[in-house]
Amino acid sequence: MTATHLTDRLPFSPGITAATPVRVLQQISRDRGSTALLLGIPCMLMVLLKLMFHDSEETFERVGPQVFGIFPVIVMLGALLGLALGLLVSAFARNEFQAVQFLPAGVLPQFLVCGLFLPRDEMYGALAAVARAMPMTYAVQAACRPPRTRVSPRCSSGTRC
Repeated sequence: MTATHLTDRLPFSPGITAATPVRVLQQISRDRGSTALLLGIPCMLMVLLKLMFHDSEETFERVGPQVFGIFPVIVMLGALLGLALGLLVSAFARNEFQAVQFLPAGVLPQFLVCGLFLPRDEMYGALAAVARAMPMTYAVQAACRPPRTRVSPRCSSGTRC
């Protein structure tokens, strides 16, 4: 089978698909502010983590890299779920102005039932079901979950093996 026949059978255009990341990379390379944010935010995050654990160097060394590694995943998960919810809402809007008007109707309920004010376990059935459908709930859950730590085995004498 030749390459032209293969591209005819694909459900998407490889040229258009490749054009999107190229355009994003070109935009980032031209925009110094975005580049500074891409480089600066991780540094600021590490400084904030260091300040949070300034009393315990051992805790920072154990937890800091884990939190630093998990943070982008949490942000991307929240953004992806928020994007999906935004696309759902925008499907019902007739224009951009109406889509913006839907924003408080989507964000406020998420903020109220995400588990910041009341644990989800203590919510009534219908409210807990609404909370499970909201993306912010999972972002808060991921941010509040303590990081997993490795426990090294100890010998019978109490020293590390």
